[in-house]
Amino acid sequence: GLTWFYRNLAGMQADPWDPGYRHIIFKPQRVKELEYVSYHNNTPYGKGGITWRNEEGAFTMELNVPVSCWATVHVPATDLSRITEGDEAADQARGVSFKEMKNGYAVFEVESGTYQFRVSQ
Repeated sequence: GLTWFYRNLAGMQADPWDPGYRHIIFKPQRVKELEYVSYHNNTPYGKGGITWRNEEGAFTMELNVPVSCWATVHVPATDLSRITEGDEAADQARGVSFKEMKNGYAVFEVESGTYQFRVSQ
């Protein structure tokens, strides 16, 4: 149904190898025609979720990773230097570690907390 559709577009899923949402994988499917997509889920550790937006000149992702959890975040981008988290370069931001560029995404690992990734176009 629609829940699956939105969850897939929003790009939030539990790691099949680490059940119970301890490790969350965020991998949004960017669709230019949509202004924003939001999906949240109550995990055993609290509320986790993602909202992404197509803004003027930028793509933004707001993430919430529950306490005691961590996440792998795929940010749709081909140039790491265009990505910020909060007010900093994403690879310098607190709680964020850059892993690799892969298949049109920059891949990061993040600790629990709230994050705002932004890709300038």
